[in-house]
Amino acid sequence: MHPLRALLLLLQVAASASCDANAALSKCEQVEKISIASGAAECEYRRVFYTCMLQEGCYYNPACNDGFTAVHCSELCAAEPLLATCVETPNRPAPQDYHLCPHLPKDLVTTAPPTLEDFLAAPALPYTFTVWISFRAVESADPASLLPALLPAAIGKSLGSFFQLDPLAVVVQEMSHSKGALTLPGSVAAPTWTQHTSFISLNIHIRNVSDIQRMQTLVDSTLVGSFQTEARDGLDALEERLAQELDSVFPEASNLQLARLQIQAITGLTSDFPALAETTTELTTTTEVPKLQLQRWNAWRVRCMEGVVYRWEVAELQLWASDCPAPSSAHTDRPHLLRGAGYRAISSPSFAEFLPENAFDGEPNLQRTAWLTACVGCSSGETWIGLQGEEPFRVACVVLWQGQSGTSMCSRTVVEASDSLTTWEVQGEMDELNEVQTLCVPRRPQDFPDLNCGSLS
Repeated sequence: MHPLRALLLLLQVAASASCDANAALSKCEQVEKISIASGAAECEYRRVFYTCMLQEGCYYNPACNDGFTAVHCSELCAAEPLLATCVETPNRPAPQDYHLCPHLPKDLVTTAPPTLEDFLAAPALPYTFTVWISFRAVESADPASLLPALLPAAIGKSLGSFFQLDPLAVVVQEMSHSKGALTLPGSVAAPTWTQHTSFISLNIHIRNVSDIQRMQTLVDSTLVGSFQTEARDGLDALEERLAQELDSVFPEASNLQLARLQIQAITGLTSDFPALAETTTELTTTTEVPKLQLQRWNAWRVRCMEGVVYRWEVAELQLWASDCPAPSSAHTDRPHLLRGAGYRAISSPSFAEFLPENAFDGEPNLQRTAWLTACVGCSSGETWIGLQGEEPFRVACVVLWQGQSGTSMCSRTVVEASDSLTTWEVQGEMDELNEVQTLCVPRRPQDFPDLNCGSLS
């Protein structure tokens, strides 16, 4: 008999001799609940439970229950399909899938490492990064000749290391690089020291489906949330890793020396990156102010981000292309109101005949025609309503009429835009429990000549 299997058999016999099944089960279920409360993924907290049963001497006894009868915990663990695809990254130099049951050592389970195709087939978390960089004033190669080739791999490796992911999990979709200081529409201004700007759209693929929510929360709070607050610990650490990675891959002969580097991250993929327009004459070359044109989107929607007591009711939703009038049905004939031919009402599931078209009929207060959600007591982020255009379009202002009853109102909504109807980007937020809500989406004046509201980015 293989020595390792002989040892496992001895441990099994010894462990079975001292098992208080009821006490062990009660203790280990409590340990599992603590693990769940701490935000552990299902792979993690199930392994915590079985490891606890092993430590209590009951793992090889019929101390567990499969829902019908008492069974050996080791058999129940081995039968859980999810545990066969768990990945224990920190203790595995090259992450591989293997069974996480405590009686199956890694040495007895070998699988091929996941490939790029495996990750591409997995769900993805989309992000767009802006990277502002400056270099020390020394004789060196032109950074613009090297950054486009080196930065995508460097940021992928840095993200993988930072979040303990396989480097193949980070897949760059698009990149744009320009000399000078640039920002995405609606973003904060670039640092005054910026010499080069790179935009990178990428997906972070998560193969363990049960881990998607945890990873999204972690990445959003660390990167996106950190940039919006003074607590930049996560971004500072990632910036340091990226700077170290770039310094290590710059050719020695290039003599490039990073001076400063700063990152901004937003959720969603962006492909329409701003660029500097260069005008050359016979005598001089000048760089003009970037002609930043806000992206047109194929669809816009309003999504409820708080739970609703009954059904969310939207009596009327007005999307305005250029101005933001006082909320009144008398304004429905204004030329900048987006509705009718060329636009299609879209929504999450509707209740009975209360279809999304009712919210775009110009009757917010008269006949009380409305759109109602199919769900009752809808959860956060579940319900939404909007317009899809035959051609991409912009929205400058949103006016929302909700139900007259507080049980049919949403206290916090976000305005989102999309090109694909699958990935949406937040454009603004309305945070109040009122029947009528208005949001002027921040815009630059050159984008909307008739704009008479909103703040300037």
